[in-house]
Amino acid sequence: MTARDYRKHIPRMGLSPELHTDERVFVVAFRGRVKLPGVAGGGGRVDENGPVGPPLVTPDEGTGVVCVVSATERTIYVNVDTTGITP
Repeated sequence: MTARDYRKHIPRMGLSPELHTDERVFVVAFRGRVKLPGVAGGGGRVDENGPVGPPLVTPDEGTGVVCVVSATERTIYVNVDTTGITP
C-alpha cells in the first residue's frame, strides 16, 4: 500500500500529513495495551545502542500502536483509535 492509503485502512487515526505521499509502506497495528521499550515522549527513537527513553504503555483497549515502515524510516504512532481497522 502507499502511505496515503492509511486513512482507508485505519479510519479513526488522526491526520498525519507526513504520510500523504505515494511511497510504499508496510503497516503493523497493535490493538489494546502495548508496552513499547524506549519510546521517548512517544517519538519511537532507536539509535545504534538500542531504544532511547523509558518504556511507554498505551492506556486502554480502545487505543493501540501503529508502526509505519518505509524503505528509509520507521514511525511509531501511539494511542491510535483502532476501531474499524481493515486489512
